[in-house]
Amino acid sequence: MRVTRFVLLFTLLWGGSVLAQSASASLTGLVKDTSGAILPGATITARNVATNEVRTTVSNTEGLYRLTSLPRGTYEVKAEVQGFKTVSQSDVLLTVGDTVRADFELSVGQLSETVNVSSQASLVNTEEGRISNLVDEKRVSELPLNGRNVMQLIELQPGATSNPGNAVLGGSAGGNSAFVNGQRNRANNFLLDGTDNNDQFTAGRVAVNPNVDTIQEFRVSTNNFSAEF
Repeated sequence: MRVTRFVLLFTLLWGGSVLAQSASASLTGLVKDTSGAILPGATITARNVATNEVRTTVSNTEGLYRLTSLPRGTYEVKAEVQGFKTVSQSDVLLTVGDTVRADFELSVGQLSETVNVSSQASLVNTEEGRISNLVDEKRVSELPLNGRNVMQLIELQPGATSNPGNAVLGGSAGGNSAFVNGQRNRANNFLLDGTDNNDQFTAGRVAVNPNVDTIQEFRVSTNNFSAEF
């Protein structure tokens, strides 16, 4: 029998510099010239606007690049290769557990010449097959919560619900849980900044329920998880 799990990924306001892979984000894309030919060996630089942290990589023989384990935030991403103008994309937003695609098209020119383009968020994630939803900072800070229990926001996701009769989601039994896509709450898996956060004594409940003031955002994945999960 196939069991569908859901994975809850938290990122804390004070934990941005020490995020594990599952609580961070990835950036990927293709580098080509204006004729459509791929450009291997292009240097890709991603700079976190808030922290000024810089990560670099090089496109492979197929013109593809990938940067993993990036802390969530807004980035400026640029591509450069000898004989072509540098292209820079601003306002590239990476959220917790997300994979964002940023492609580059370079035109012939001097490396010192820079073309600036504004990034536009894709409405469809073409890089992953999983089903997931983000609960962003605005929802965490502005939506009403009973007892300041951020776990209640899991129910914003399609197919997620709680059962008050079983004292889940912060009931008297302790811990928190949810029922997703018709599965039992024992099928849940909770991660806090990339580390295991499952109650070892009561299956399907979170071990540590973070204070809502420390939560920046979290993602609920409900199907087709990547290998890291």
